[in-house]
Amino acid sequence: MKQGLLLFAALLFLGCGGGGDDGGPITPPPRVSAPDTTPPGATRDKITADQLANGFSPTNMIHNGFFLPVGEEQPALHDLAGRLSVAAAPMTRNNAGNQAQNTFPGFSLNFFTQDGFLVPVERNIVKPSNRSFWTIICSPGRVWSEASDGGRSRAAFPFVLADQYDNAAHNGVATFVYDDAGVSQLRLQIMQESAAWDIFDAWAQLPMQYAPAAASSFTNERQLFDNERAGRLPIRPLAELGVDADARRVFNAGLPANQITYSAIVKDGVIYQDVPETRLGPFPFPEYLRAGAFSVTKSIGAGLSLMVLAEEFGPAVMDEKVVDWLTVTAGHDGWDQVTFGDCADMRTGIGDISPNRNTHDTFADENKARMSEWGNQLSETGKLSVCWAYGNYPWGPGEVVRYNTTHTFVLSAALKRWAEAQGIAGGDYHSHVLERVLRRIGVVHAPMMRTVESDGSQGSPYLGVGLYPTVDDLAKLGAFLHGGGKLGEEQLLHPDILTQALFRDSEPGHPTGGTINGLPELYRHGFWSFPVAGDGCTVQVPYMSGYGGNMVVIAPTGLVGIRFSDSQNYTIDGMVTILQTLAPFACP
Repeated sequence: MKQGLLLFAALLFLGCGGGGDDGGPITPPPRVSAPDTTPPGATRDKITADQLANGFSPTNMIHNGFFLPVGEEQPALHDLAGRLSVAAAPMTRNNAGNQAQNTFPGFSLNFFTQDGFLVPVERNIVKPSNRSFWTIICSPGRVWSEASDGGRSRAAFPFVLADQYDNAAHNGVATFVYDDAGVSQLRLQIMQESAAWDIFDAWAQLPMQYAPAAASSFTNERQLFDNERAGRLPIRPLAELGVDADARRVFNAGLPANQITYSAIVKDGVIYQDVPETRLGPFPFPEYLRAGAFSVTKSIGAGLSLMVLAEEFGPAVMDEKVVDWLTVTAGHDGWDQVTFGDCADMRTGIGDISPNRNTHDTFADENKARMSEWGNQLSETGKLSVCWAYGNYPWGPGEVVRYNTTHTFVLSAALKRWAEAQGIAGGDYHSHVLERVLRRIGVVHAPMMRTVESDGSQGSPYLGVGLYPTVDDLAKLGAFLHGGGKLGEEQLLHPDILTQALFRDSEPGHPTGGTINGLPELYRHGFWSFPVAGDGCTVQVPYMSGYGGNMVVIAPTGLVGIRFSDSQNYTIDGMVTILQTLAPFACP
């Protein structure tokens, strides 16, 4: 079971709360009542323009359909360009946390309207005020008008509440009305998550300020958004791929729809996906629905970064030693021979629990107390101090797979210093990979959690967790891997390292000690294998796995299967079965 990063996150939410508070007491939120799951009819009777413009205190959640056009939709009557600002303020939760967890973090971001879209300029993780536990990621929404809005235009956009400690994603949607004179209050609600330990609904209506700017201020950003839209993959219903309701249940392991963040099959450049469900109806902006990747980040963060840097600077990066780039303060010499490749392969030989190699205890140290200590540290120095506190197993590096998220962070910190020595500004290898590869294949935004440094400097990516991908991102990454890491004729990923990660070379990968279908399970460069018995052969099907049940299958036929959920279901048997039915696997 590939969990990666579970226990310390749960302890955080139950124990520390984070965030702090510098603004005095927060007014208690309104009384909670049951959610109204009734979808809208032909006439808008909830989130009216008057309620938004004149102030309103909602006492419950409502169907997501009210955050989209109700009745006859017309184009927006006004343009918007400038800064929207919402201060940190209380929000109502149906299962209350502490004060910081009950506080919407607010934001102050530039937005503009274009061709019916409302576009935030900043699409990365926005740090919170210290009144709130949460960070926030805003994504594009849309603008329109309704006859009952009194000549105003209406806007809505999706957002993610995340936090600084773990890779949680609480998806929400917000709406307001506006005209040339200004904007109304902001109505918001949160009803879907990638955070199985902290499932909640939340809502609020908050004051919002607008500082207009000249439309020409965003000329470059408008062109970038046009390019982004043009590069998005088409989305079609799963039924068009011939996947009926029974096949969907098999693919989704029988999980109910509202436990699944998103689920899709990618074939020939088309995403086949049904609209993601939430506890309050379909998510209004499915193409911008982001999920916490958790340990899927080890594949498309650590593994991919090494492939990019190895192709650009040479494969010797895999053999670089941690001690040559970091000051290791461990009370033993176990790190002396550990390489970057060992960290990516989870074969460092460093750990505390289960020192008998024959126990095949792959997750001996994962999600244990020391990892909780690591999770509570926000700075690079603090996190590394916990990494160095682990003991030394009796075997050396490069021998036994022992999965430990903190070892991927050691790789990140060392890689940052190595990258700076290669001339990458500030050692920011994640931004370098984003510019050199990801944006060129259409993954335009790749929000990544980083350490929080006291001097305000750019921290190290967590790398073992921390990405917030959309389905479109994962589909493009899967196709890129299938295509051998090439963009046209240009090789962007080191072909040998990619071949190893996809279990397509003569070396079998590293046994974890586990078996699937009576065949050995393998791990390499952040990827797992699912062995399938073929006609006189074994086909190794590579896949990514993250906490909660986030699974991405890279089928050898070119298809990609995606299922992100909060179910704690890590099985991919059904995913592999459906992908194999659509395109039978051949022996290598």
